[in-house]
Amino acid sequence: MKDFNGKLAVVTGGASGVGFAIGEALAKEGAKVVLTDIEKDSLENSTALLVSQSLDVCCKVADVSNIESMQELASWCQSEHGAVICFLTMLELRLQNYCQFGIQSLMIGNGHMG
Repeated sequence: MKDFNGKLAVVTGGASGVGFAIGEALAKEGAKVVLTDIEKDSLENSTALLVSQSLDVCCKVADVSNIESMQELASWCQSEHGAVICFLTMLELRLQNYCQFGIQSLMIGNGHMG
C-alpha cells in the first residue's frame, strides 16, 4: 500500500460497506481519514466506531451526486485539514469535476487512479 502516514484521505460512501472498510484500512495505515456519506446517523456511528479504536477519523455529510455539496466538502477539508492527498470513491465520476478541488489523486471503485 502507498505510504498514507499523516496524509489526508477522503472516502465517499464511508458510512458502511466497502467505503467504511477502505476508510478503516487507510486509518490503520496512519492516514487522517474523512468519511463522507449522505446517511448522517450511520456516518456518525461508523466514525465513532473508528475513533473508539484510536484511529484519526472524522466525518462530513456530503452528496457525491451534487457538485455544490462536493465543492463545500473540498472547501471544508482544505480549511479544517489542509490538502487532500487522496480522494476515494466507489462511484464512476468525471475526473475534471474533482481536479478543481486540488486533489492530488482520485481512486474509483475499479481501482484506477487519475
